[in-house]
Order: sequence, then structure tokens, then C-alpha cells
Amino acid sequence: MPLLDFRTLAMIAVFSTLLMALGIRLAVRLSEPSPAMRAWAIGSGLWALGFVLLLVRGGLPEALALVAGNTFVVVGLAWIYFGLRLTLGLPRGPRWDLPASLLVGGVSFYGSVVSPNAPMRVLVFSLLLAGLAAGAAHLLLVVAPKRAPSEKRLLGGMGLAFLASSLLFAVRAGVAGALLAGWPAEGWADTVRTLSTLTAIALNVTLMFGLTHLVTARYQRKLADSEARLRATLDHSPSGILVVDGDGRSSFVNRQVEALLGHGSEEVQSRALPEWLGVTPVVVDALVQQARERGHAQTELALTHAQGHRIDAEVGLVRLPGGDLLFDLRSTRERRLAEAQAHRLAQAVEHCSEAIIIANVDGDIEYVNAAFERISGFGRDEVRGMNPRRFSRGKDTEATYDALWDTVRQGQPWHGEFVNRRKDGAVYVERIPVAPIRQADGAIGAHGEAVRNAHADFLGLARRIAERCGAVIP
Repeated sequence: MPLLDFRTLAMIAVFSTLLMALGIRLAVRLSEPSPAMRAWAIGSGLWALGFVLLLVRGGLPEALALVAGNTFVVVGLAWIYFGLRLTLGLPRGPRWDLPASLLVGGVSFYGSVVSPNAPMRVLVFSLLLAGLAAGAAHLLLVVAPKRAPSEKRLLGGMGLAFLASSLLFAVRAGVAGALLAGWPAEGWADTVRTLSTLTAIALNVTLMFGLTHLVTARYQRKLADSEARLRATLDHSPSGILVVDGDGRSSFVNRQVEALLGHGSEEVQSRALPEWLGVTPVVVDALVQQARERGHAQTELALTHAQGHRIDAEVGLVRLPGGDLLFDLRSTRERRLAEAQAHRLAQAVEHCSEAIIIANVDGDIEYVNAAFERISGFGRDEVRGMNPRRFSRGKDTEATYDALWDTVRQGQPWHGEFVNRRKDGAVYVERIPVAPIRQADGAIGAHGEAVRNAHADFLGLARRIAERCGAVIP
């Protein structure tokens, strides 16, 4: 009795088929959902189910096992071919799996039930498998290397396995054809059947290791590319970004940390956090503890530059999944300079000798300066939320105000003259320029009105007003 009789080979083929289906299923779960992965999952499942039905027929009627097994094997290999095309970046192509399944199912049924004819059934089944395997071999040996040079060896090995499978299926089809034609080929039948089973085992192993390696390699490469893009994004952040592990060591440092504190990334990663930040460990430990408990923390600290001078900075911490902490370091110098400048400008506008009104896009007053209170007699709390037209009197007031708001809402300054009324009833004439105040996105958010000057934003408007009032703003 030979060491590997057909029964033993059949058991090995069943085991390798189930192992292949399981391996591909695991590879699919590791990767992101996609049409290619869906095709691989469907194909491997049908291929495995079909081979199990063909090789283990004890629990089913033979005719049913042959019809279902042949159909599932052919359709499964068709879907594996579709998955291969999609994995290589090619279109799936026409859906000929349904006609192929109908053909092999019909022939299997006819050759098993209606008119038992094993050579005819094997001939059609083997020709379809040979064609599918040849198509897969062509993709892997000819098309794939042009698209994926880094995977050339792996794809080439898979291509050779498919090519060998195609040749053996073609030989099996030739033997079946010879038997169908009445030629004396019975002696070849057992040999070809054994070779076909060995081919199926080799193809299973190739699919399992080849595809799982291909998917996992691409997944790891995609993960590495994603990590590189994230690192590049963080490296170009305007903030100093560093990631600190549970031991207090920095695992990632962007270039802004060096620009802010003067420490290189190697120095930062080799020293404990309090050492190069220039703060006491108690302060850092308290901040870290707060971030670990709440998920985030925010404070302002006086950090120490590598050259010894102090850096006032905002320090934000965020707890990352896995327990690492992300530090966000920003110098407060520019913010404080901007705040100081805005305060000086606001004070210059407030103390200007000419009346200033700021209204929103609906015309409701939001701010008036002290000169407006003195000239009009109205307090700022009295006029807040009112429309400036309530201070005017005259026959053409409504038409003038309509023209004013139409002009300003189009982003253009307006100049005109109004007859206004003080709180005590006294009437005075005022020539008024009105200018729109634009937001950061260019939308008009408010209007400045009085002997007020046109500018693009509030700080610019305030600067021009302050200069008109004689204030000196650096």
C-alpha cells in the first residue's frame, strides 16, 4: 500500500482547504473592508465548501455532492480571480461567474443524474478550472510585477502555482476527453486524479500563505504610511507637540519643541520631562496626574529655554488611548502682545473725542464710546440694542438710513449727513462716515459709525480712529 493513497491525500486536501479558508478569513478581518476583501472571502468560502463536498461524500447522495461541489469550486475560484484583480488595482471585469456556475452545475447534473457520464463531467469541470487558473497566473506573472515591484517575488511564486494548477487541470481535461472519445486512457485516470488532488493542496497552501502575506504586508505598509503622514502633520504643527509614555520619556517630539525651547529631539527623548522643561517635578507630576484622571489638563507655565531665559507658555495635555500623554506647548508671547495691543486700541477708541458707535448687521447698537455719551446725552446702557435711526429726525431720515444699510451690507463705506436729536431734545447736524467691520472669513459682522473710518477689521478700524483722535499706537 503506498504511503499516500488517495484517501490520505483527500484528507490532507480537506484539511488544507479549511486551513486556507480560515487563513484568508483572518487576513480579511485584519484589513479594511473593501470589494477586494469581500471577493476573497466569498471565493475562499465557496472553494473550501466545494472541495469538502467533492472529497468527502459519505454523508450526502453522490449526485448532489458532485453537482454542488463542482459548482461551488468553480464559482469560488471565479471569485478568487475577481479578488485578485481588485487587489492588484484592476477592475473586476464582467460577472461571468453565474454563467460558469450554470454551465458546470448543468453538466454535473446531466452527467451524474440524467445520463451518468463521468468523463464529460470531469472534462467541463477541469476546463473551467484550467481557464480560471491560467487567468490568475497571467495576472500574477505578467500584470502584477508592473504594478507592484516590491511584491514581485511573492506574486511570481503565486503565479507559478496557478500556472502549474492550470496545466494539471488541462491534463486532467485531456484525459477525460480521451476517455470520452473512447481512447484507452484508463491507466491515466488514477494518476491524474492524484495529481489534481496534490495540485489542490498546493493551491490551497499558496492562497493561504500568499494572500495572507500580501494583505498583511499591504496593511502594515498602509499603517506605516498613515503613521508617517501623522508624524509629518504633527511635525509641521505651529505648536510644540510631544508624546510621553508611562515612564515619563518622550517617544515623539516635533520640530516646534526645538524652536520653542532650544532642545533637540534626541536630547528631549533622552532626558526626563522636568529636566528639559525647566520646571520642578512636583509641577509636572500634578499636571500629569490631572490629565490621567480627567483625560486632559491645561495650565500656563514658565519654562526654561536651553540658553537659560524664561519662556511663558500654555501647556495642554491630552490622555491618548493606551495611556500615553500628548503635550501641546505654545508660547503666550504673541497672544499677550496681541491682547495688549487690542487693549491699547480699545482704550484709544474709548477716549477719542469724537463719537463712536459699533452696531451689528441688524443695525442694533453694541458699543458706544464716552464721547457719544457726552455729545448725545444718552448713556451706553440706554442705547445698547437700539437702532441709531431713533436719534435722527427729518423728512428724509428713513430713505437715508435705507441707503446707508444697503451700502454697508455690500461691504462698502458710506458717507452722509444726519439731523440728530440729543436726549434733552436739542437738535444738531452731524456728518457721519460708516464703515463695515469684516470677520476673519470676510463676512460683515458689524459696522463702525461716527466720524469713524473704514477698515477691514475692528483692530484696523480702531487703529485708524485712534490715529484720527491723536493717540500714538505702536
